[in-house]
Amino acid sequence: MTYISSWVLSIVGVVIITVLVEIILPEGNINKYIKGFLVIFTVFIMISPIANLSFTEIFGEGEYKISLDNSFLEEVNEDKAREYSVLIKDKLRSSGYDGVNIDVCIDYSFEQFKISTINVDLTKVVLNSKNENIDIYNNIRTIIKSVVVIDSGDIVFNE
Repeated sequence: MTYISSWVLSIVGVVIITVLVEIILPEGNINKYIKGFLVIFTVFIMISPIANLSFTEIFGEGEYKISLDNSFLEEVNEDKAREYSVLIKDKLRSSGYDGVNIDVCIDYSFEQFKISTINVDLTKVVLNSKNENIDIYNNIRTIIKSVVVIDSGDIVFNE
């Protein structure tokens, strides 16, 4: 409480000095400069408690911890996996492989997005005439690897 009372006393003192200076000073050009200086000095006295406040006085003492929101990270990673799945399906469809189902599996042991495996379901695949007599597995692996960086062993085919 003593800090607030001393602050109020300093404001009252500056106001009294300002009034006395106004009474004593004669009219003229220098008068407005001195009044301007006293007004600025009064404002500084009034805001001085704000400059003296510390972080702990405002928010209190305690430990502040920053942590990751794992549920949000999982949701973002699942959205990325869905986007990759759609990209791969579109690329396969444009290459002549319709009906391929893609499932992108994420490795949750990392805090970053990491694809563990990509499951390719070929049970409902429809091939156009130019893709009938080629090695479907290697061609699909090549298309998937053009979209996603993954080892060939991590692409699993289901028929």
